[in-house]
Amino acid sequence: VDKFLNDFKDITINGIVYAFSTYVNNVFEDISFKDYISILQDNPTEKARKSEIFDEYKDYSIEKILEIEKEKLVYFIITYPQKIILSDSLEKDIEKEFYGYEFSNRKGHEGIHIYKDENGVLRSKLYNPENLYDEEKINYYILNNFKGLISEKTINEIKQSEDHPLKNHIDYINLSDLMSFDLKTFDKQINLNFKKKLKIDSKYPLHKIKDLIDIEYGTRIVKNKEAGTLYPVYGGGAETFKADKFNREDCFVISRFGMSPHCVRYVKDKFFLNDSGFTYSIIHDDCNKKYLDNLLVYINSDIDYKYSVV
Repeated sequence: VDKFLNDFKDITINGIVYAFSTYVNNVFEDISFKDYISILQDNPTEKARKSEIFDEYKDYSIEKILEIEKEKLVYFIITYPQKIILSDSLEKDIEKEFYGYEFSNRKGHEGIHIYKDENGVLRSKLYNPENLYDEEKINYYILNNFKGLISEKTINEIKQSEDHPLKNHIDYINLSDLMSFDLKTFDKQINLNFKKKLKIDSKYPLHKIKDLIDIEYGTRIVKNKEAGTLYPVYGGGAETFKADKFNREDCFVISRFGMSPHCVRYVKDKFFLNDSGFTYSIIHDDCNKKYLDNLLVYINSDIDYKYSVV
C-alpha cells in the first residue's frame, strides 16, 4: 500500500487482481480510479471535485487524507478475499424454529424451552447433534467455509430452492461488504445491516459504463424548415423524412424515448440523427466498440425486440 501511494500503480495484492481499482469500484459510485488517484495526488479532476468523498475530505489536509485512505486500503485488501457465511434467524416463530428454543416469562414456566422431536433430539436449523455434516443445518456451511469447500454457487442454489430449510436464512458475502469505507472516518466496525452489491469476479479490470463511453445525443431538426432530399432522418424509430445535411454515418442508433421493435438499430451510410435517438463513442482503451455494438444487439433481442439493418 505504501508503494501504491507513491507510484499509484494498480497491481495484484493478496490475490486481488487490480487491487486498488477494485477498491475504488466497490467503495465509490461516483468516481473512477483515475479520479480517485487525482484526489490522492492533491490535484483532483473536475469529476473528483463533485464526488461525495471529495466533499467528505474538504476540510482535511492531503497528509490526513493519505493516512486515512492508507488504513482503509489495508483493511479492504485484507477483508475483500474473505468470504463468510452470514446467517439470519429472522423473527418471531421463524426465529424460534431456527434456534430450536424459546424464552418464556409466563409464570410457572419461566426460562428457556428447548424444541425436541419425539426421540428427544434437538429440533434446530443451527446444527444436528447427531450429525455435524447435515447439509440442512447452518453449522455445515460455516465449517466447510473455513475449509474452503463452499462456493457462491452452492449458497445461491440454496437461496433459490423451493424447499431447502435454510433458503431464507443464509448468505455468502465478502467480509469487506460489512465495513464502511466510503466516509472520512473509518471505525473498522462490522455492520450486519449490509446492502449486497453486484459482484463480478474477473481477471480483467472492471469499469463503470460511464467511464467507457460518451453518450452523443442527436440534434433537433424540424421538417417544415429543414426538409431536403439527400439524407434520411432517424430518431428512435424508422426514417421520418430527408434532409440536406447529415451528422452520423455507419453506426448504431439507440432510441431515447418509448419502445419499438428497433430500439437498437444499425444505420448504414450518412444520415441525420434527431434528438429522439443517441449514439455513443469509445473513450477508454479497454472498451472494444465492435463488442459493445454486438452487446447492444444482444440486449435488444433479449427483451423480445427485433434487430434490423436499415
